[in-house]
Amino acid sequence: MSDTPLNRDTLYENVLTAHLTEARTKRRWKIFFKSLAWSYVIFLTISIASSAKTNKTDDGAFMKDHVALIRLDGIVDSDEISAKKVIPLLKKAFKNEHAVGIVVSIDSPGGSPVEANEIYTEMRRLQAANPDKKMVSVIRGRGASAAYYIAAGSTQIYANKSSLVGSIGALLSTMNMHELAQKVGVEGVTITSGKHKDILNSLKPVDPEDVAIMQSMINEVAQLFQEDIIASRGDRLKKDDPTIFSGLFWTGLSAKRLGLIDDFGSVDSVAQSVFNCDNVQSYQEEFRWEDLQKYLNDLNMNMNAKIRSLLGLKSMNLS
Repeated sequence: MSDTPLNRDTLYENVLTAHLTEARTKRRWKIFFKSLAWSYVIFLTISIASSAKTNKTDDGAFMKDHVALIRLDGIVDSDEISAKKVIPLLKKAFKNEHAVGIVVSIDSPGGSPVEANEIYTEMRRLQAANPDKKMVSVIRGRGASAAYYIAAGSTQIYANKSSLVGSIGALLSTMNMHELAQKVGVEGVTITSGKHKDILNSLKPVDPEDVAIMQSMINEVAQLFQEDIIASRGDRLKKDDPTIFSGLFWTGLSAKRLGLIDDFGSVDSVAQSVFNCDNVQSYQEEFRWEDLQKYLNDLNMNMNAKIRSLLGLKSMNLS
């Protein structure tokens, strides 16, 4: 059948109608997801702001005698357990005259030695400046590596008998893919201003000199870690045991025998036995609008990406 002007007009009309329908559908989905996203944002903002209001240390709960609880859960790094977040909480707890003592609750596999050292150092300084206010640490699930470093900043360490404790040392992990790159025909090209600028480049052969340099650095970090643990634990630590600084970790039972912890206990039991107080108040990071803005920006980007993937859209912006 040959096309007539009417058939062509009908075809063009159908194509245009289909295109407009698809555009309207995408626009409706965009409006829907945008509304959904902003509803979540508003709910989140109200929740965070409300939580912040109840966390101020001039609220009624903090104006009565209590044990100050500082929770450290997650990875020791610049985002989760960081000196920037933890130190202000420690200072508030020591400053509050109604805080009869401080419990640092820890559940972390470790992380950054820099963050851990800064927190440890400030804990020791604050304790020395406030000898009448005792600070102890309670290791719950894990208190390993950098997390144990932080725990050692307190006067005493408690843990569960099944907690994982220790892992005193430092490590650096990398992967060398030189041989794999050769097999698939990939050649890495790196232009540097110095011999060691591309140290541990994964696409070049392992250089024994590079390994020796990095080993020396790791040893220095580990030595600083060990010295601080010895300074904190003193004669309680079984320093003659060759496994103490080998990087091993132990259960709470074995950790007590090695002098890595002082006794067994939970946050509540320690509050009662050490401070004779059952009023435990959690100190949390205060609400800051700039942190919320960063979080919301990240959330917006993540939601955009997921919505684009879901609808097959090439671009969309919810802002």
